Amino acid sequence: MWGGGIFQDPTAMMQQLLNTTRQLTLGAYKHETEFAELEVRTREKLELAKKKTSLEITELKEKLKASRENINFLKEEIRKLEEEDQIKEH
Repeated sequence: MWGGGIFQDPTAMMQQLLNTTRQLTLGAYKHETEFAELEVRTREKLELAKKKTSLEITELKEKLKASRENINFLKEEIRKLEEEDQIKEH
């Protein structure tokens, strides 16, 4: 035996396989699948946040309505008391 190399140059097919950066399977690239999954999860989160926000807005509108009704009731009571005071003064 002599000190020559034991490796050969790759065949043309092997050279192509070594140099290609494409995925060898027929399916979609993994990162595209991950983006699709991420999009679905993001849309679900957005929809959930939208529903939660709508519910909070509805609750706050109801509280505001109740507060306005209470203010109107108190204004009416104040008006009645002031009216009674004026009658007593005369």
